[in-house]
Amino acid sequence: AAHWLHLPEDVKFQIDDALSQFEAGDFQEYCDDFYDLPREFNILGTCLFHKGYLLSSHLCRDDMVDVLLWCQFHQILPLIRAHPVHQLVNWTEVYPTRQSLNQSVAEDSEN
Repeated sequence: AAHWLHLPEDVKFQIDDALSQFEAGDFQEYCDDFYDLPREFNILGTCLFHKGYLLSSHLCRDDMVDVLLWCQFHQILPLIRAHPVHQLVNWTEVYPTRQSLNQSVAEDSEN
């Protein structure tokens, strides 16, 4: 389980709003050049960590577990707890466990 950092409601609202804008692809205020281009990816949800603490998550439980396992495997949370990291971006294609499980169940029911 992730360690949550409880925040004041106004701060939580601002974080949730920023994550929602990212998920919606609402980048027009940043750059008009990319606004009408088709997406090359889908965002299933987002989460935000600060110093190893979860500030906000828009992921379903199963996807959040996958993200936490990925962070633990790559030692991301201990890194950001121990060292001041100003920005860390890792763009990785992931295959959510729930999607794999649903596909397996569907294939089994067809047989």
